[in-house]
Amino acid sequence: MSWSTLSRRTSPCRWFVPIASWFIPYQIVHDVYRRLGTPDRRGGDGAILAWWLLFIIGGLVSRATGIAVTGATAIDEVRSIVVIGIAASAATAVGGLLFVLIIGEIEARATERAVSLSLRGPDAVWPAQIDAPQAPASPSLPTVVESPGSSIDVRLATLERLRSTGAISEDEFATRRSKILDEI
Repeated sequence: MSWSTLSRRTSPCRWFVPIASWFIPYQIVHDVYRRLGTPDRRGGDGAILAWWLLFIIGGLVSRATGIAVTGATAIDEVRSIVVIGIAASAATAVGGLLFVLIIGEIEARATERAVSLSLRGPDAVWPAQIDAPQAPASPSLPTVVESPGSSIDVRLATLERLRSTGAISEDEFATRRSKILDEI
């Protein structure tokens, strides 16, 4: 049985099981990251592994230095332990920053997938907005094409896909494309 199968079959309490809590959260983030991969957004396994190792090792070393400093008697011992503790805390902080970047990439992948599925736009990945009816800017165009806040590349790619599938005419494509390019 693979870790991903195990992580889906176990209860939410798996995060609190002493040894499994060192592996299951990593596997869950890795599975989400990998499953949201697109042709343009692949890889990134190294960043996830680096985040988790920095987070786990930094936390363990920080805890160990906290215990060790209570038994230290000489000032040099205390100084050495504190320096190691600071380095471990810095490693944990770098792991936290990596996690923020990973979550940003997961969000970008989810948005790209939502746009490629012609949902109502890059903000439609949030369930509250998926359920709420929104009037499209044009009956034949997803909101993302008309949304000035969206990425130019995403808007142009969506427009190109609509043209290639015959959802819009060549004239409509040219008009909308020039309107998007004028914003640059």
